[in-house]
Amino acid sequence: LDKSRLFHHSGAEKFHRHCTRTLFSNENLSRRRIIIVESNALVCSIAFGYASLSSFMFPLGAARNGMRKNDQDSVLLLAVGMDDGSIRIYCPKTGCFLMQLLDHRSTVGDIKFSPPTASMRSTLLSCSRDSTLKLWDMDDQGNMFKTLEGHGNREVVTCCSWSFDGKYAASGGTDTVLIIWETARWTPFHYLRLHRNTITCCEFAADNTLIASCSLDTSLILWNYHFGYPLAYFW
Repeated sequence: LDKSRLFHHSGAEKFHRHCTRTLFSNENLSRRRIIIVESNALVCSIAFGYASLSSFMFPLGAARNGMRKNDQDSVLLLAVGMDDGSIRIYCPKTGCFLMQLLDHRSTVGDIKFSPPTASMRSTLLSCSRDSTLKLWDMDDQGNMFKTLEGHGNREVVTCCSWSFDGKYAASGGTDTVLIIWETARWTPFHYLRLHRNTITCCEFAADNTLIASCSLDTSLILWNYHFGYPLAYFW
């Protein structure tokens, strides 16, 4: 982290007048503001999520009072996937840098936190140009505990997603395959093949019945991911 800056949303002139490198008081936090975190790497993906407060007691330090708490025992986090392969974790209330997750060897194109409704530990799922997906235990200080390989050694994994019940995850990439993962053992559940070009995005429906995927081939497909067949095509 190079700098954290605060300015009121009223123009560039005020930005220069209100620049600061300090953490912000509770009074400032309640006012409309923009926090800019400068970095020496390109930002490629972002995600909000919660993790155990105890896991971040040390890196939070004095910034703990600025964290938004959920049910008294968890904190709101901002994860940022970088072009250099790192994932940086910030306190979104203050812009405070908390930790850096290092294991990917190339650009982190997408990151998603496990849904708070799922009966599981807070887990960050990331995918990268290095052909892998990785799982990070955010309730254990971001420990990387699993690497998933299913898209081929020379393929780019472009997107990932969680089902709302946390029982499944999905990933898509340049191999044109949408993989459904069963999260109990993190094994492939279905390989869905209909797209003819890179899959750019995938998203589960909130009722845990459907998943949608879109591609550079200009198609959008709705799937029944439980049985592995398409329900509708949009071109």
